[in-house]
Amino acid sequence: MTDQFPGGDGLFETIKTVGGAPFAMKRHIARASRSALILGMRIPTEGQIRREVATVLATTPDSLEFGRLRISFQKTGELDLVHENYHPWINPARLTILDHLINENSPTSGMKTLPFTEHIQCLKEAHQARFDDGIRLNVNGAVCESAVANLLLKIGGRWVTPNLASGCLPGITRGLALEWLDIEESALSRDDLVKVESMYLLSSLKNAQPVAVLEERSLEIDTQLMEELLAHMAQDIDP
Repeated sequence: MTDQFPGGDGLFETIKTVGGAPFAMKRHIARASRSALILGMRIPTEGQIRREVATVLATTPDSLEFGRLRISFQKTGELDLVHENYHPWINPARLTILDHLINENSPTSGMKTLPFTEHIQCLKEAHQARFDDGIRLNVNGAVCESAVANLLLKIGGRWVTPNLASGCLPGITRGLALEWLDIEESALSRDDLVKVESMYLLSSLKNAQPVAVLEERSLEIDTQLMEELLAHMAQDIDP
């Protein structure tokens, strides 16, 4: 089912909660603050945001194991928070390659901006083609990201993720994976996709979701990296 995003004009952050506690909160706030500075937006301080979040999370039912906390920073100055149940992925993903290109030179490249219409439309088109998500290239033909996640690809036995020059989002999970695991950033072309041996989708909600199919080609399901990432995440709720 297609994720529901808030309307309006501004920025947003989507944060996973575990047992009612937000994961990597300081990193999400720092990313929103950097984007707001570039866009000339005024958003609340970290302390103010944390107090608002605590108020919302205080109403979380004890039965909610995994949640999705979405914080929207509107250009009008409004701060909107929604916390709801989230069902983690069960099966590996199936990916296609989408025609919608990302303009890596856009002023909002690499930001989580509202409206999020283009990303949702890309996701819908992947679903209509019977895939779970799709890979997007930038205008220069470099591999960038999926409709709603970062990419991690195993090529020639080496784990790589598209570099930020591609226009991809500086994802929180992507950043943690680069810090913790034996992976590196690289410029990747569409031709590199035929060499992919294994792949993950990285996002705050997915953590690391393995990819089983790219177009019509089956990929190896390599769970070792995912297990290493989850082990690191279990050590600190706000790394």
